[in-house]
Amino acid sequence: MGADIASYPNRNCGCPRKSNPPNISQSFKVRAGIKLLNAGLCAYSLVLIAGDVSRNPGPANISQDSQNFSDIGFPSNRGLKIAHLNVRSITNKIDSLRLLLLNNPFDVLTISETWLTKNISDPELNIQGYSFVRNDRKSKKAVTSTITSAVCKDHLESGVMFAFDVIDECFVKSKLNSLKTNKAIGLDNISARLLKDSADVITTSLTKLYNRSLATSVFPA
Repeated sequence: MGADIASYPNRNCGCPRKSNPPNISQSFKVRAGIKLLNAGLCAYSLVLIAGDVSRNPGPANISQDSQNFSDIGFPSNRGLKIAHLNVRSITNKIDSLRLLLLNNPFDVLTISETWLTKNISDPELNIQGYSFVRNDRKSKKAVTSTITSAVCKDHLESGVMFAFDVIDECFVKSKLNSLKTNKAIGLDNISARLLKDSADVITTSLTKLYNRSLATSVFPA
């Protein structure tokens, strides 16, 4: 006697499925390959132009509590060298600063939190081969503000200070009259049409506001 064997469906039974790969033309593949090649060549060219490239550039092993700037190791690169230090009182660290610039001849070194006052004269801050451009804090109320000075090499002619020109009312009014009224309203919710129509009234106030903002480096809130 033959035994009856029951057959049950499994996961592989059923109608076979057939998937068709996307039909991509040969010309599209060629264009995609050319774009990828151009991107790679562009990145390679930028690396060559940049010169020395490091994945993690900058000083290494710097202690936050270090008071001796000469212990800081700076990378040696070509071109214009600019650095920044937060010194928190420069008067008792001027010797370390001189040694730092002797070992690392930066072209420009900006210094914040110098805590300089009018009682400290320029000769006390003299660094051979450099000119000290001061921007001392004018008021004790600005406790949290960062006042930045700069030490520049003499050949950079640092005596010429950058300053914005004073804006006159004619310039402001011309800009208001040239506003395009078909543009969307900005974050201030003031339409360009309203500014343009009220140019004669607001020009004087806006001119004073702009000049004040440029002089104090404070964006109007």
